[in-house]
Order: sequence, then structure tokens, then C-alpha cells
Amino acid sequence: MKKLSLLFVAAAMLATNVSIDAADDPRGIEFFEKKIRPILVKHCYECHSAKAKKVKGGLLLDSKAGVTNGGDSGPVIDPDSVEKSLFLQAVRHEDKDLAMPQKYKLKDFEISNLVKWLKMGAPDPRKGGGEVAVKSGIDAEKDRQFWAFVPPKKIAAPRVKNTSWPTDDIDRFVLSKAEEKKLSPVRDADRHTLIRRATYDLTGLPPTPKEVEDFVNDRASGDKAFAKVVDRLLASPHFGERWGRHWLDVVRYAESTGRSRNYPFQFAWRYRDYVIKSLNEDKLYDRFIIEQIAGDLLPHESNEQRDDQRTATAFLALGSKDLNERDSEQYRMDEVDDQIDTTGRSMLALTLACARCHNHKFDPIPTKDYYSIAGIFRSTIVLNGYKNRGTGGNKGYGKSEMLYPVAFEGSKPEADAKQRELASAQKRASQLQREMKTLRRRIAEIKAFMKQKTPKDPKERVGFSQKKKDAAKEQRDLQLKIRKLTQQLKKAQLKKGKVGGKIVGEFTMGVRDVDSPADCKLNVRGDPHNLGTAVPRGFVQVISTPGSERIESPKDSGRLELAKWIASPQNPMTARVMVNRIWSHLFGRGIVRTVDNFGEMGARPTHPQLLDHLALRFVDHGFSMKKMIRQIMLTHTYRLGNDHHAGNYEIDPDDVYLWRANQRRVDVEMLRDAILMVSGKLDPTPAQGSPVRNMNTGEVRRGESASDAIFKSNHRSVYLPIVRSYLPEIHQTFDFPVPSEVKGQREVTTVALQALYMMNSRFVIDQAKSAAEKLLSKNMSSSDRATRVYMQTVGRTPNADELRAVVDYVDGVINSRGKVKSPGLVKGIQVEAWSNVYQAMFAGAEFRYVY
Repeated sequence: MKKLSLLFVAAAMLATNVSIDAADDPRGIEFFEKKIRPILVKHCYECHSAKAKKVKGGLLLDSKAGVTNGGDSGPVIDPDSVEKSLFLQAVRHEDKDLAMPQKYKLKDFEISNLVKWLKMGAPDPRKGGGEVAVKSGIDAEKDRQFWAFVPPKKIAAPRVKNTSWPTDDIDRFVLSKAEEKKLSPVRDADRHTLIRRATYDLTGLPPTPKEVEDFVNDRASGDKAFAKVVDRLLASPHFGERWGRHWLDVVRYAESTGRSRNYPFQFAWRYRDYVIKSLNEDKLYDRFIIEQIAGDLLPHESNEQRDDQRTATAFLALGSKDLNERDSEQYRMDEVDDQIDTTGRSMLALTLACARCHNHKFDPIPTKDYYSIAGIFRSTIVLNGYKNRGTGGNKGYGKSEMLYPVAFEGSKPEADAKQRELASAQKRASQLQREMKTLRRRIAEIKAFMKQKTPKDPKERVGFSQKKKDAAKEQRDLQLKIRKLTQQLKKAQLKKGKVGGKIVGEFTMGVRDVDSPADCKLNVRGDPHNLGTAVPRGFVQVISTPGSERIESPKDSGRLELAKWIASPQNPMTARVMVNRIWSHLFGRGIVRTVDNFGEMGARPTHPQLLDHLALRFVDHGFSMKKMIRQIMLTHTYRLGNDHHAGNYEIDPDDVYLWRANQRRVDVEMLRDAILMVSGKLDPTPAQGSPVRNMNTGEVRRGESASDAIFKSNHRSVYLPIVRSYLPEIHQTFDFPVPSEVKGQREVTTVALQALYMMNSRFVIDQAKSAAEKLLSKNMSSSDRATRVYMQTVGRTPNADELRAVVDYVDGVINSRGKVKSPGLVKGIQVEAWSNVYQAMFAGAEFRYVY
């Protein structure tokens, strides 16, 4: 008798996974340039570079060879154990004799980045003396000839030999490349496979058994039947939830500050909802960009539109913050750097932030270009509810300038009551601030008096001495009064963000212009206290369109001009980057594999003419994302099967030229949502707000303020709170991206912990049991039940061997318990057996992959 074995199924999860050596991965080089090189330059080169007056410890850190060879104490990196590396012991100050730097310790996030770099294999593009293999200077005209900076060119679709195969010009570009490589496409996917692929791609959910049956039995031609499926899925509200999550990955969405003091962003969920709504409404991509960079500067026809546009600018406010940073200039420039990095990589696929300390080492982006954009963002105030310690503390939602107020939730009487209460608190706060200002002015007068010299005349000296004593006492009394007023002010400010002790939905995150926009001075070597000349606000020279290199009005921050420049149809990067992202989500790999980097260190397009064709088509159709997705999905290329072809495989084992469909592992959200859907526990309605909004305004800690209770929801996974450093267990296990980084394409790892999770997780076990109980509530034979399990989980009927294995396993479990008379015990045994079947299916590769 055959039995299903969870061990065998789970072991199947440990299939080999092809990956790139981290040390050679362009992403590793990018991480070095952005995160590691600035640390070495700022903290290490003074004593450990070829240009140092005296090299200490015989250690050079300005070249790859220097890092590899180490110094007088031996190698600084232990390839067998990163944690035992002398380099880490030094920066952690574990050994006083090795401590580096000696006079101070690096910040926690800097050490964390060094650890990550070492674990990546210490990727390092430098040669001797800190140099890299790059051109000596920047020539904008010459550099514009690089493929990504050249405007897309419209060309006729190529001729192909197999004229009956293409259904669209997209197919002709794909087939032309395949034929050039002597490849021939495999047969089409069957309808069971195709609807499962399409449903996951567009909604992130598996198709229901009825949806599968309807498509399989549709008598319309394959093209027409599939077009109906695609149109239905694009119109589903679940489309925005799935594709909105793609964008949230790119913009490093999270609901807390992260870093040293992890405070909650209690209104970040509004941005999440804005993104989902925008995708569902098919907001045109150029408008989508402009709203996120400068929505607060756009006209509006209603309060709702105003609030939406302000919420969109949370794109610039969501970054990770080091609230412990007391240096206000350092904090401000770090914030600007995050905005430049996210904007550059998400919309232009350029690593602009690599030019913060020096000219970009690989791309034609001078440091002046970086600071021309920095001036735009320095002229912008971030409204996320917090300030760093150097600018007034980090507890929050007190000052009105720290968040945007939006329409109140609830009934009108409740809203009016909240309005009155908040208005009263605001009035009290203003009164206290005026009183404190008066007291501080008086203290300043006293301090000036105390600095006066004692008169020479003895008579005047006696009176003067008494006046100083009185003044000193008055100063102490005033300082005590200020401390009391400060406490009252904090309470008044906090009340403005609370009603009845709970945070309510009166605010949204975003940005706004400062009162007096100004250009940013160049920070020499990235040091905000070592300033050069001011750089006029503007854009990236190498991709600037005529007449758009600088901001016209000095009275504006320049954000709206920046947004329009990025969203311009003439910008050669924007449309290419987005269609490449769309392609990567539908095929598992972009035409440019490095979807967040189109620069020199990024990959070259495998089908450059196809990429240009898609970009131009995207622009011609008004930047409609849904239209672009639909056109790609209705191609013959998308509908290919996953069959193996020995001849093709020998020529193109990685399927670079799309001779078959790539199998893709489902994302963690798809996995969790699919399990919930099969169990019947999924709540498909949008979640209202986020549990994070009910957290205390204090720091997020493991325990009371961030307990697992905030993750216990049956809503779709896109609505689970994303708290930095405190992700749900399933997210940590199945490759959810670090929510502080731009991530256009997720990593895919295959590790034993994933198999153990599917076997032992209480979530998986409970959902399998719920699915079994629901299955047994229907009057069906064991064979029919087995068939339904397969339809629910993998979207097809089982073959004869699979059907027999399931039925034999269930019968075996029941028979192994002997004759049981109690109906309750019989039911319990049946639930156990079918629970194991479901859990085995959940753990199997076919459930976790899309083919």
C-alpha cells in the first residue's frame, strides 16, 4: 500500500537552485559602492590607504588586494567564518588593541552593512590603490551613446521563418532571436497550466476549481478564451493587491523607522492603499510617478483628491531613519540620500546614490549631478511624524508640520467632536510655545547681564553683586518653569494626534516644500560639514532632455519639475524601466536581468529591440500598465509550456531566449494566500488600516508593542504589517525582501528551513486541518475528495497513480486504528488523514511553483 510521505515531499523542496556567485553579482558591487566604500573612505583611509601619511598595522583598505592580504596581524577576513574575522572584531571594538577606528565606534547600521558585505563574499571592484577599471572622466555627449541613454528607436518587427507562430510583433522579436540561435519554441501550455499561471500572475491567488473548469470547457478558440480570462483578472480588485505589492517592494515600503530606534509609521498604510487603488484604477504610469514625487504641488478638485495626492508623496517619506542621529545635518543628508537612491533606482534604474562621495565609479554621473538633485530634496520637508534627536526628539505626531491632516473617519458628529478637541489642544500648544519663547528671551537677557564686569566703584559694586544674585535666582526659576511648560507642551502636542488614548486616522505621511528653497552645497567626500560650492538644482546631465537641465524658478523646490522630467515620454529610461519590470513579473526574468540597474554594472538587454518596441508601445498607449500587461499576456510567448527540449537545452540551458516558459516559485504572499484560500479561511476583502496604527507611539519592541497578534489576520498578505526588523515568520523564511532596500526582483533561495516550516508550522497545520474539515463536510467518495484536493491546490485532476496513492494513504490511516465505534473518533481520524494529504500538497513543489 502506497502512503504519502511528508518527508519525501518536503525533501523535494531542497532541489538545486542555480545562483550567481555573490562576489561576481552586480548587486554585490552596487552594495559595495553605495554602502561600503563610503564607510572605508570616511573612517579607514586616513590610516589604511596608500595615501596615508603612515600606514598603520601594515593594513591597506583602499584596494581589493589590501583587504584580501590583511596586515601585520594576518588576514582580516576569515572566509570560513565571517563572525571570526579580525575586521569585524576591530569595528565592533571586541579587542581594544585591534579597535578600529580607535577614537570612536562605527554606528550600528554601518557595522551591520559591513557584516552583510562580508557574508556576500566581500564583492569589491577596486584594483590597486583604490582604483577601479573605469574611464578617467565624464563626457556627457559621448556617454549618451550608452544603450540605456539612447532614446528608444522605432523599427519594424523582424521577419521570421515560422510565420504561423507569432500572434503579435512581440512574438516576432522573440522568435527572431530564437531562430537566430537555432532554437524552436516548445508546444503551448495546456489550459489547466495556463489559467493557473495567469491567475497567479495577475491576482497572486490560485484559480478556483470552477474557474479552471469554465476555462477548460470553454469552446471558444484558445486566443479568445484566454483573452476573456485575462480581461476578467485585470478587472479584479485583487489585481491591485498583487501588482501593488510589486511596487511596494520597489519603494522599500515599511511601517516603522527601523535602525537604532524602531518607531512605528502609524499611517504608512494609507500609501499602501493608495498604490493598490491606483493599480486597480489603471492610473497612468506617468501620472503615478508625478503624484509620488510632487502630488502635494498638483492642483486638486476635491479634498479626497488632495489627500490622495499628498499620501502619494509618502514615497519620499517611508525610508529607514536613524532617529538616534544627533547630528542634524548628517541626518538630513542621509534622508536626502535615501530619497535620491529610491527615486533613481525605482524609476530610472540608476544607482544615483553612488555619486554622493565621489563621481560615480561606473556610470557618467558626477557628484555635482547628485547634489543638484539633493538641492531639490533638501528643499523638501519630510512629514512622517518624527524628527531625529538633534531636532527635537522622536516621539510623536505632535507638531502639525510633522504629518498631513486628512479627512476624519467616522460619522460627522464624531468628526466634529474630534475637530474641537484637537483645535483646543492646538490652541493650548501654541499658547505654551509663546510663553516659552518669552521666558527664553528673558533668560537670554539675564545671561547677557551676567557677563558684565563688576564695577570699580565700591558703592556700585555692592548693588551690582546683589543684582547678579537676584538674576541667577530668576534664571533658575525661569528654567524650572520652562521644564514644566515643556512637559505640558508634550502632552498638548500628543493629544493632537490622539483621541481617547488611541491614535486615529486623521493624518497621512508625505512631504511638502520648505518656505525658502535653496541649492545644496557639495558635501566633500559626502561629509555634510565639509562644504564646497552650491550646486544649482537640476537633473542628471547624461539623460537630460533639451531645456530641462536646471530648475527654472528659484522659489520652488524643483520637485514638480523633477517629476515631470522623469515622467516625460522623451526620457529614455522611464518607459524602458517599467516595461522591463512588467516583463520580469510575467516571465520570471527581465529583458534586462538587473531590473533596478540599467547602468554599466547592470546586465545588457537580451532583446534590445524588443525592449525598445515595448517602451514605445507603452508610451503610445498613454502609459497604461494594464494595457501593457494584457498585450504581453496575449502573446504566443506567454502561453508556451514548460516542456523540456534536449536540443534547445544544450544551446540555451537558462532559457534566455524564451523557447519555453520558466518555472517560477510563488512569492511568500502567494504561498500564504493560497493556503488560506484552500482552507476556506481567506478573507478576500481589503483590510481597514493596519494594526500598527494602534501601537503606542513608543519604540517597537519584541513583546508587548509588536506581539505576534498583529500578524494574526486572514486578510491577504499585502495587508499584513511590514515592521522593519520584525517580519512575520513565514516572510522571513520565504525570501521577503529587506524593507529598507529597493528590490525590483526578489531573491529565491531553497533551504532546509523552508521544508521544516511546511512540516511544523502551526499556521500550515491549522489550515490543512480546516481544509480537511471543510472537505469532509461534503458527502463525497474518497476518489472524489482526492480529485477535489488536487483541483484546489494545483489546479488539475490527479492521474491514476496519484489518485490511488491518496486513497490508499487515507484508507491506510483509518484501518491502522482498528475498529473504532465512536463517530467522533472516526471523524477525528478522517480529519487527521485528509489534513496530512493537504499538508503534503502544500509542501509539494507543484503547489509552490508556477509552470
